[in-house]
Amino acid sequence: MQRDSDPTSRSKFSGMALTSARASGNHPAPNRGVAQPGSAFGSGPKGRRFESSRPDELPSQTTRGAFPFLSANRSLRLLAQAALVLAFTGCDTPKQKKVYKPGDDKQGQTNGDPSGGSTTTGSDPIVEVAAGGTHACARRKSGSVVCWGGNESGQLGDGSRRDRPAPGPVQGVSGAIQVVSGLRHSCALMGNGQVMCWGSNQSGQLGDGRGRPGAMSPQPTAVRNLQDAVAIASGREHVCAVRRAGSVLCWGANQKGQLASTARPMFAAPAIVRGVNAAVEVAAGDLHTCARTNNGQVFCWGDGSQGQLGARVSSRPQPAPVPGVAGAKQLAAGANHTCALTGGGKVSCWGRNNAGQSGATPSNSVAATPIPGVKGASQVSAGEAHTCTRARTGAVLCWGQNSEGQLGDGSQTDRHKPTSVSGVRATSLAAGRQFTCAATQAGGVKCWGSNEGGSLGTGSAGTKTRLDASNIRGLTEVTTIASGDLFSCATAKGTVSCWGNNTFGQLGDGTISMHPTPTQVAGLKDIQSIATGPLHACAVERRGGVKCWGNNDSGQLGNGNKKSQRRPVAVAGLRDAIAVAAGQGHTCALRKTGAVVCWGKNPSGQLGDGTTQDRIKPAAVVGLRSAKQIVAGNDHTCALTGSTVMCWGSNLNGQLGNAAGAAQLKLPFSRPVPVTKVSDAVELVAGANHACARRSTGQVYCWGAGTKGQLGAATTNDWTSRVPVRGMKQSTSLASGTHHVCTLTSSGMIYCWGDNTHGQLGDRGRQGRSEPTPGQRIADASKIAAGAGHTCVLRRNGRVMCWGDNTHGQLGDGSVLQTSSPTDVVDLP
Repeated sequence: MQRDSDPTSRSKFSGMALTSARASGNHPAPNRGVAQPGSAFGSGPKGRRFESSRPDELPSQTTRGAFPFLSANRSLRLLAQAALVLAFTGCDTPKQKKVYKPGDDKQGQTNGDPSGGSTTTGSDPIVEVAAGGTHACARRKSGSVVCWGGNESGQLGDGSRRDRPAPGPVQGVSGAIQVVSGLRHSCALMGNGQVMCWGSNQSGQLGDGRGRPGAMSPQPTAVRNLQDAVAIASGREHVCAVRRAGSVLCWGANQKGQLASTARPMFAAPAIVRGVNAAVEVAAGDLHTCARTNNGQVFCWGDGSQGQLGARVSSRPQPAPVPGVAGAKQLAAGANHTCALTGGGKVSCWGRNNAGQSGATPSNSVAATPIPGVKGASQVSAGEAHTCTRARTGAVLCWGQNSEGQLGDGSQTDRHKPTSVSGVRATSLAAGRQFTCAATQAGGVKCWGSNEGGSLGTGSAGTKTRLDASNIRGLTEVTTIASGDLFSCATAKGTVSCWGNNTFGQLGDGTISMHPTPTQVAGLKDIQSIATGPLHACAVERRGGVKCWGNNDSGQLGNGNKKSQRRPVAVAGLRDAIAVAAGQGHTCALRKTGAVVCWGKNPSGQLGDGTTQDRIKPAAVVGLRSAKQIVAGNDHTCALTGSTVMCWGSNLNGQLGNAAGAAQLKLPFSRPVPVTKVSDAVELVAGANHACARRSTGQVYCWGAGTKGQLGAATTNDWTSRVPVRGMKQSTSLASGTHHVCTLTSSGMIYCWGDNTHGQLGDRGRQGRSEPTPGQRIADASKIAAGAGHTCVLRRNGRVMCWGDNTHGQLGDGSVLQTSSPTDVVDLP
């Protein structure tokens, strides 16, 4: 049985990116992109900024400044850029024995090197990643770029608008030295100073002069009149570039002055940012922009409503210095917060802090705040509401919002203090909207967090729901199946495998990491049957013992305490069980003698021991001696005895089926009572607050809560006595989820009724039904199981198929909406 799922709320995305002048030259830049771009840092060449009489007027290709000769000769320019990096990194950068040109990413370790001095392997390793709204891109050492994930606006640059859950090449891009990503667009900085962009252009973010509502380009297009860029950054829907002379240009959305102008709400081509000179880096957030100058000063402009400009102003189109920040070496902009890497590898953040993304106890916003516990960092990257740093060793720390697992610590718990990401040694880091990616020292990429659109690059799409039955990956010879709230389990060859949500360790593999494909429960063998509650599971051994795992806040694991367990533990004193049933916070076992014992939560008398006292070890159900089957709902339990049905526990919705009057419904029944007018039942199932019985004739009766139509009697009323399911006369197997019921027929047709929010009824729609509706047809289906919002069937060939809600990978087909642990991007390098 299942209970209501707890859908994760999704917040508005905001892009962020950052870039460094040095990133365009000798060093692989960490990601700078929207949603949270990575960043690179270092100093760039000095020079006079171009002064224009109009905000969108640009100089000619030959830039007037300190080094006008650089545009005339590519070889000289590359050498000059390399020399400038050494000249302006100052005492922070030790002497290097060799200077590398753009594209040569095997530089030695330097204090300001975003790669952290790590080496990469492979014929063409990944040296930089960029993360956007629901897509990501990576730059190879050769200068080619690959992208994956959501592609509704052509942001993958492959000429199509089809999502791609695995990396594919961006058309026509070679010789790139930096890549950034926005909400639905991406850009690459080329070695010759040109910038190419692709994807959505509805706010002019491609900079080609053709931006307008609905405009997009699935192939790279050149930014107009820009051929001397040395660093770029992307925000949600705007892009900025640092020019060789130290001036800054921006284009795209401008509703809050993020382009440093009040002339119009968008610029389809680059416009000069006035008030910033000698810039070496720029970072772009949702609706704000910041730049770092060669003396370590930080200027910000645009939306300031969340404190992201470092001052208490609602918005400010004119660049102004951030108070309390000096000696900055790298910037990162999140949706509504900003961070700076300072001396000693320390990090300070300011702006929105609702999830702790600015490194302090959650609050509305904070001024520039040093992040405790961060030192020795060589890169900082900011996402929509989370922040990550990378040390020179490659170690990664993250903090802030974690609802999608974007912190990579194996949980979904928000953190306002840095938490380590295990299993990653990064050379480049990029925080996207609600996911994070890292280029690894091995030359590949690992990602974690939301997989919407396929942004994790695992090769499987991030599917919230699936309306057609899909095979469980790699699971064969299955004999029994069971579904919990957001996970499922199956037995095969005496072992148990589970998949889906794992917040409380309910997958039993010793972790709390979600698994979108079956993972074997640790230490189980010779298992004959299983049962799943909303957040825990139990298995019956052939010798009669019972082992349970998962949530244990009410003692539902029966091992004598209330500590949750990530691996199976034995139920105390139980050695003759033949079946088990799991409710919301309680569990019951059927013994060989026909007696029933229960343990766990008991305020409604659901343990049936005559009391309302919780039990952490099994207690006998009063007066039950000849049970043949047991089932458990949220707070009630039922048993099939002979051909009659006995129930106990909560009766608020009539789920005991004893025809109780209104006055009796408020009273818990701590001893079994008979369900009226049911005398030939052969199978029982229980949902959250209802129950159903299959008769020997194939007819089905239900009773209890009916608000979702789960009684199947063309009603949405509660019933305290059994009502016949309309038109159902050939049922061969039953299953009940939280608020829906399904049955198999002899022809292989599956009929379902009740809640259909996630397509769990299998009729390829999402409209609830109060009477049976034909859904999937699986000719060799033999058993059925139902969770909170998904349904599974066991076929006679030992394979399992599922459909419905997949927010936690509970369909087991490898498609996953999120993962809280780093996962390899396939086919890289």
